[in-house]
Amino acid sequence: MTDFPLFKSLFNDVWQELTNACQQHLKGLDQARNLPNLSMQEKFDSIQEACRRQLASLSTQTIELTHHSLGSYNKTYEVYLNEYRTFITREFLTLGDTLNQGLAQAKQGIFDRMQQEGRLKGVSEKDLPFEESLLREMAILPDLEMPLRWFKEFHVSYLGSLHFKIREHLDILKPDFIFIHLSRDASAQDILLYITNSVEDCLDRIQEEYEAWAKDLNKMSFALVEEVLDQLFRAKNARDHWEIFYYRHRTMIWPETYQGWSSKQEALKQGQAQLEQLKHFLS
Repeated sequence: MTDFPLFKSLFNDVWQELTNACQQHLKGLDQARNLPNLSMQEKFDSIQEACRRQLASLSTQTIELTHHSLGSYNKTYEVYLNEYRTFITREFLTLGDTLNQGLAQAKQGIFDRMQQEGRLKGVSEKDLPFEESLLREMAILPDLEMPLRWFKEFHVSYLGSLHFKIREHLDILKPDFIFIHLSRDASAQDILLYITNSVEDCLDRIQEEYEAWAKDLNKMSFALVEEVLDQLFRAKNARDHWEIFYYRHRTMIWPETYQGWSSKQEALKQGQAQLEQLKHFLS
């Protein structure tokens, strides 16, 4: 006796639960996609604060020490322009981690639903992360495996996506492009004032730039999840591919159900065998 009617009922239920759960996750991302990402905002604010703390540590005494070492206020001015420019860019490099953490949360939401509503936790191997185990098992179904793999492996490079937007606002801290030049009778106090004004101006410009792309991470997360759900659930023959996958792994996905079903089938076989023996004896 085939188990297909039993499987079909189980699959129809899990398909509805999985697709609905994933759609709810997407709906949450959709509601947030036109809002600034909170983690990104917190990280950006902490970077701005770190830059201003570094600026506050500069004093006329420190500037005078550098001047005595270099013998020139102009050279001293250039040293601090370079120092603060590189400090700012180094701090903003850490935005890359926040970008990918935000994407990782959006991706994890889908993998969590696959394990829970999709009941796929049972296909994972003991020593492998769930995502890797799932991709291994999907190797024979490339129409499922390929979109899920690029979804898992997708990441954003800060240098490729945001750095150039910030970098253009640093020209006011380049010695060759400075807008404030020292006069002949410049002093350490003048350098402190010029550096302070230039750094503050730079940070204000970056703040304005940030407000233009503050929503990008949420938009990116939504687009990434929407695309993978399209490929996994709405592409041609997508449901058929999932049905094949679930059927191949049905005893791991529904172990209790199939254990009971196997016991019943074994009992039926034994009963049939006994009936045949009885018929043979009576004949």
